[in-house]
Amino acid sequence: MKFLKGLIKDTGYVDQPEGSWRHANNILIEKIKGAITNEGGNATFVGLGNYTVIGAISTTDDRIIVFSVETDIAIPIADRRSAVILVDARADVPVQQTVFNPDIVGWRANVPKIDVNLKFSPDSPILGTYKINGKGELIAYWTDDFNPPRCLNITRQLKWISDYAAGITVTGTHEHIYGVNPMHTNNKNYIDRLNLFPHAGPVPHVEFKTINSGGSLLTASYFLALAYVDVDNVQTNFVTVDGPINIVEDSESVSPIERYDGAPPKSQTGKSISWEATNINTDYEYLRPVVLRRMGVDSELTADAAAYESEKVFQLNDIPLGYGETGPLTLTFTGLEGYVETSTNDIIIDTVSYSKVKTLAQLDGTIYGGNLAGTQDVGYQKYANFIKLEPTIKMFQEFDPYEPILDNLQYGYNDEQPSVSNARDKGYRDIMNTYKYKGYMRDEVYAFYIAFILNDGSMSFAYHIPGRSACIIGGKWENEFVKEVGIDALDKYIIGEFSGQSKYFHFGEFSDGTPQPGAYQQDTRNMNYWENASESYPNTPNYEYWDASVDTINNTTSGNNSRNMQGNPVRHHHFCSNRGTYPTITHLSSPALTAGTASKDFKFYFKDVDCRSYPDNNLDCDYGRLEEVNCGVPVVGKNLCMGSTTCCAQGGICATSPSPGTLINVKWDLPDCVYGGGCNCSQNATAEVLQSNTSTQKVHVKWNSGGVGSMWAGFGPEGAGYWHAPATTVSGVIHHTVQALGFQLEDLKIPQEIAKKVQGFRIYRAKRKHGDRRILGQNNVIPMRRLNSELDDCRPAGPSSGGHTEKFWATFPYATNSDSYTADHYTHFTFHDFYLLRSKSSIAAATHLTLEYVTDFYSFKGYGFQHKGLDTNDHCFKSEIKNNFHIGANYYPPPGGRLLKHVRPLKERCRTYLQGDSIFDGTSLGFGGLISNFQGETSIALAVHPEAALPARDIDYTTFGSAVIGSGNMSYEGVEEELYMVNLHAFKTDMYNSIDTQELVWTGYEVMGGDLDNFVVGGTWMNESTGISFPADFRTARGGLKAGSLGIFGGDTYICRHGWRSTFKPTFTAWSSFNYISGYYNIVESTDNINFRHMEGEDSSYFPGASALSLLKAGVKLNQPHKHDGQVNTDLTDKKNMRYNTNYSQENDVRPAFPLPTKNINIDSFPTRTHRSAKSDPGGMVDNFRIFLANDFKDLPKNRGELWRILSFNNLLYFHMEDTIMKTQGKQTMTMKDGSEAFVGSGDIFAQDPTELVQTDEGYGGTRNQWAGIVTRYGYFFIDSRSSKVFLIQDNIEDITTLGMENWFQENLPFALREYGMTVELDNPTGMVGMGYHSAWDAKHQRILLTKREWIPTQTFIDGCNCNAVIPVGASYPLGCIRYSETPNLFEVYREGKQVGTFDWYDIPWGDLKYYKNGGWTISFNPASKVWISFHDYVPSLWTSTSRALLSIMQNNASTVTSSSTSDGTHINRNQIWEHNINATPGTFYEFRHSSNFEFIDNTAKNKTKVYSSLSYLTDVSIDSNADDSYGTAFIENVPGFTSFFVYNTHQISSEIDIEYMMNVRKIDNEWKLNRFRDMSLLSSQTHPIHVGPFTSNNYGVPNLNVAGTITNNVELTTAHINTMFNHQGMFKTINPSFIDLFKPWHQQRHFTDKFLGIRLICSNNQNNLVNLYSVNTTARESHR
Repeated sequence: MKFLKGLIKDTGYVDQPEGSWRHANNILIEKIKGAITNEGGNATFVGLGNYTVIGAISTTDDRIIVFSVETDIAIPIADRRSAVILVDARADVPVQQTVFNPDIVGWRANVPKIDVNLKFSPDSPILGTYKINGKGELIAYWTDDFNPPRCLNITRQLKWISDYAAGITVTGTHEHIYGVNPMHTNNKNYIDRLNLFPHAGPVPHVEFKTINSGGSLLTASYFLALAYVDVDNVQTNFVTVDGPINIVEDSESVSPIERYDGAPPKSQTGKSISWEATNINTDYEYLRPVVLRRMGVDSELTADAAAYESEKVFQLNDIPLGYGETGPLTLTFTGLEGYVETSTNDIIIDTVSYSKVKTLAQLDGTIYGGNLAGTQDVGYQKYANFIKLEPTIKMFQEFDPYEPILDNLQYGYNDEQPSVSNARDKGYRDIMNTYKYKGYMRDEVYAFYIAFILNDGSMSFAYHIPGRSACIIGGKWENEFVKEVGIDALDKYIIGEFSGQSKYFHFGEFSDGTPQPGAYQQDTRNMNYWENASESYPNTPNYEYWDASVDTINNTTSGNNSRNMQGNPVRHHHFCSNRGTYPTITHLSSPALTAGTASKDFKFYFKDVDCRSYPDNNLDCDYGRLEEVNCGVPVVGKNLCMGSTTCCAQGGICATSPSPGTLINVKWDLPDCVYGGGCNCSQNATAEVLQSNTSTQKVHVKWNSGGVGSMWAGFGPEGAGYWHAPATTVSGVIHHTVQALGFQLEDLKIPQEIAKKVQGFRIYRAKRKHGDRRILGQNNVIPMRRLNSELDDCRPAGPSSGGHTEKFWATFPYATNSDSYTADHYTHFTFHDFYLLRSKSSIAAATHLTLEYVTDFYSFKGYGFQHKGLDTNDHCFKSEIKNNFHIGANYYPPPGGRLLKHVRPLKERCRTYLQGDSIFDGTSLGFGGLISNFQGETSIALAVHPEAALPARDIDYTTFGSAVIGSGNMSYEGVEEELYMVNLHAFKTDMYNSIDTQELVWTGYEVMGGDLDNFVVGGTWMNESTGISFPADFRTARGGLKAGSLGIFGGDTYICRHGWRSTFKPTFTAWSSFNYISGYYNIVESTDNINFRHMEGEDSSYFPGASALSLLKAGVKLNQPHKHDGQVNTDLTDKKNMRYNTNYSQENDVRPAFPLPTKNINIDSFPTRTHRSAKSDPGGMVDNFRIFLANDFKDLPKNRGELWRILSFNNLLYFHMEDTIMKTQGKQTMTMKDGSEAFVGSGDIFAQDPTELVQTDEGYGGTRNQWAGIVTRYGYFFIDSRSSKVFLIQDNIEDITTLGMENWFQENLPFALREYGMTVELDNPTGMVGMGYHSAWDAKHQRILLTKREWIPTQTFIDGCNCNAVIPVGASYPLGCIRYSETPNLFEVYREGKQVGTFDWYDIPWGDLKYYKNGGWTISFNPASKVWISFHDYVPSLWTSTSRALLSIMQNNASTVTSSSTSDGTHINRNQIWEHNINATPGTFYEFRHSSNFEFIDNTAKNKTKVYSSLSYLTDVSIDSNADDSYGTAFIENVPGFTSFFVYNTHQISSEIDIEYMMNVRKIDNEWKLNRFRDMSLLSSQTHPIHVGPFTSNNYGVPNLNVAGTITNNVELTTAHINTMFNHQGMFKTINPSFIDLFKPWHQQRHFTDKFLGIRLICSNNQNNLVNLYSVNTTARESHR
């Protein structure tokens, strides 16, 4: 009988297939010879010392990368050394080299903060792969599903070691990574330099330093991003981005400061920028700077071109890093250096990083990782809830000074007249201030976050920092609804206007209040309160309230329950308003200006026909034509517009102190006068002073001569005037003290367990988009006047006269005395907010105004001028232009005294953009009629409800507001104008999107390095000056260190002086229809840096970019008659004329952190995800295996369990899940007619979803056994321990347990401890756990070896599981009772604790020999023949191989093992690599000899009972005297080969019988014939009732007896013993000694009679013989009994 069909145990003995065998140990198939042979032994390949191997990577060129960890359990796990070793087996004698093996204890003593530990664990086996790069270097990549996946350039590391040994380098031992001495690094995570995902380590701290001359930068905003680059050209992510830095066109030394303004995008500047970087990780070879430029674009560009132009990225040359030099390093960008343009995505899109990867595989030059874990969540949210925020300020004294001398106002500064104050650093014209101190809008709500810089340089999730809790202030909870009790009509209106949604915190200023008892928050910290109405905190542990310095120490489980935030409204940070502690302007008044002296001017008015009721004592009648006479030296040619005519008044002689009777001589020169049929255009006139008021210097005059009355019949003979002493000179500097609003953080405490994971933190804020603004804009408002006139008369379509009278609102450019307004109150306004007018953003959400200041102004009389010609409708259009200019002088708090006093709700929908030069019908919006804005600027029209009207200011304008034709200069009039400064508010009950969907902006604040220790609690810190240690939370106590104690800024708000113009032209007959133009210059808060406006011509004039005079004259068509033909004044606040480069409002949103998701999703692990690297270029210089693009992943279906293994087979990738196996698509081919194959797939295996090999509802072919799978050229071999099946995938998936071993695997694949309650599968065949499955491919013998390692229970364990002992006093269970715990997947024993009388459950560690003993098995399979082969008496902990050798690692794994003992009591150190198939020592494994056994069944003529007498076998025997791995040629004659045997059948068995030449074996015709075997089964006597007759049809006697007859009792029969014949345990099948009677009498030793005969041939291997068994035959005769 030839043996070809393999090991089969599923059939009955009688049905055993011919050519198969029943059992085998240490047997091989010699397919070429067609023989069964005993297996060669193993021998030491290389020694490993006291190290446990936990993984190995074999290369195709016979090198092995070995990963190991110290074995001695007496060494604490944290102190055990990890080692990477290269075994080079290319020569006959393998060479072992230590690649990396740092002394953990030694380095910890020298550099305690530097982590050099690979942290290999015997409980975490390593899976790896490798590649040879373009330089021929060997690089290893590995993962252990415990540490981060890592890689090591083996060749480079060994080069450093050899160079150091040769004295070429001063560093480079096997304890240094690539020559970097841990003593010289600032990278506390030094070991993570080896991470597969590039680990940046210390993140550079970057600060802007200077703007320099000598460059070619264009006007734009610039950001600097930094990344590290290693010698393999692998780049980390960009770990920091600094900016924006604004570049303007003007020279950095320009004077005065007003000339340092903005410029159009792309303007050439000749500048460069310098930054300084510190905290640099010099473990890397290079620093890679990249500059991002954001710049406006031309509107003519296409969208794609605009996107390209608007944002460009310049990658500069890599900067070599000096060894150990951590900075400072100056980086300058000039725009002239060499650079490569790259993509913004290179900065903002990270390559990914995972902290754990379960499986790795290669395919087509790409590495794939699967079942990934890694989180950006460090678990800080519950501690962030404890942080408190309070405002702080950056004070700017002498803010943006301006010297308003008249020459400056009229002509601007010139080189001969520099500004007396030229310090840009006193405001936001200074780039450093825009960089460091950009503040926050008062009374606005912001959302803040803290995010941590992880040790690898990436950012954690950003954790929401809640606003303060509500207080009771003034007897009211801040978050109560506003009640109508005790409030006035305005408050009631406000309540009604906001539909009962208004709460006190929406409007009140409580930041400086004192909380009353009952409020959790005992201090407002100068902040107001805010809560969202529609958003609540999730009911998750993240929103508990934890004090890290208390709750972590006290092991709190749920924080402070009374303060926990779950289910409560989301709170944001509501800054104080200008009514709070930190107003925008602290020194409300600017230093007073000093007016100079000059000769007096006499201004007077002609009394016209509409002034008939002019009383003698009323000297303020201002109806009539303005005339001005210069007293003193006559001034000729000074013209002022005089309505609809042009006249020149030349100087006459005036009395300096007029009194009644004084004559005033006036010469009229009217060369072009045409009025009412003509007039004398050259006359003298005399006016007599009728009245004089010495206190007001007002006079009443009467014309005595000159024929005035006859000249102009429309004017009477009398007039009024006054003496005026204008300031032809003025001195002083306008400045104020303002405060940029920042904040600081208190109680920012970081627990030790989080501090270990991070290197710093950053503070972020939510981007305040337009829709997120409560405050839409800020400026002074100008009240409109309500008029009733013939407005239609002067419109183009209106009648020339006799128009109808109507009421309308007129947009006058300045406020005047209160009696000009209805009921002395303002209700309608124009509003000129720079941001809104510039962007035309929606104001639909605006609901109310809040009063911020009352602003009074230094006022300057304008420079008089007039139009050249007359309009045909001259009764509507006068030729003069009245103008004036106002500079904010004093900013006073608005009237107070009531909670809602400052709130003024808008009426209906009275909020709209009012187009310049228009008459707008505002009726439908609620304005109550037309709004005349003829020739006015674009503005925002607003109206409040009459209940909310603002009291008109008491402004005396009798002497102000205009300039007389002929006036040569502007003049200072004193503090005259007075306006309300307001915020335009949008009432909101919810701010921002949900807290986990915000787009974040970095404030620029970060804490890194040693400074982080200031915030760590749960440990200690040392005062370096005294050496005294303190609890780590000492410096975070109230009054101690605060985050941002100098202020955290990085907001979105600038404080600026805003220069703007308002123009109005009356178009109605009942008014002196002059042009009215007013300019203003006042302080505001704005999200635009208004300082950086720019001009591109007269139409875009603004102050102070243009002089005040130029602003007043800008765009006025002086040389053309004013008709309705489009010739109108320029609208300076039309959007197209407000020139501002919006890049100057940029925020640092380039690489934001992302908020922590609030939903209960698993953000820590991705058990079904596979992520692939970039494709490797074989000749490239970049290690693309380390580049994993963010979106290059595939999530597999989650209904098939976790991903356990990725493998490549037949050029496709397979994903092995718990419940199924999937195959990728995309690389399909088709066979062509000529037999060739054509590629038809997409080539991208991620392009299509993978498919299951077998599709069932429940899945098929899954696995939880990562190490048991192996790919050979015959297919993919794996197990599924849950179903106790073994599979082979070739073209299809096949269950190979059905090849005769199904029952055995069903019984033996599960762990024995399952019977005792263990439910969690273990998959760790190495180390102390020692439970799992792993496989190997033996190329020499074409077999797969499957090994199971497990712990099996001792009797003590079994007894403990029965748990029947007595319960002692004080205990709850019997001592020694054992139970299973799923967490941490261990059994526990109940025993007495260290303290007498205490009892508890204690974990039983794996390998505790009191409770466990070694178990397991190894079985082999031939995939080519698809037959199982043999069991093997070795159970290694790890398999590996070279092309020539099968290798295994057998190591100690008992928990009691130390370096001097082993689990079996011997002193053999098995921690080494063993080479198998050593023919010189067959059956010797790990220095212990084992026999080879071959058991088969002879069932020839199986339907017949036979008597067996002998058997014969054909064999040859040889010996390998050379001790190599090949069969020797020294054949031995007359040696039977096998040394013993036994036979058996159903009830009979022989004992094991030694084979002795010429005693029971002899060689006949080249076959060995065995005989002399008899039944040695133990017989027992039993009493049976038997039938002895009579015999009936249904009476066949007792079964198994052959005696018939009548019933006879107590018949004693001798039968085989009732014990089982064999003991079965795993791979062992041994004779049950209780079944054998070695002293059985000869006469009872019967021949073997049955339908089959089982035969086991045993080779003891003691003689090191190699035995080939070719065939076996038996001799038998048919039994006739």
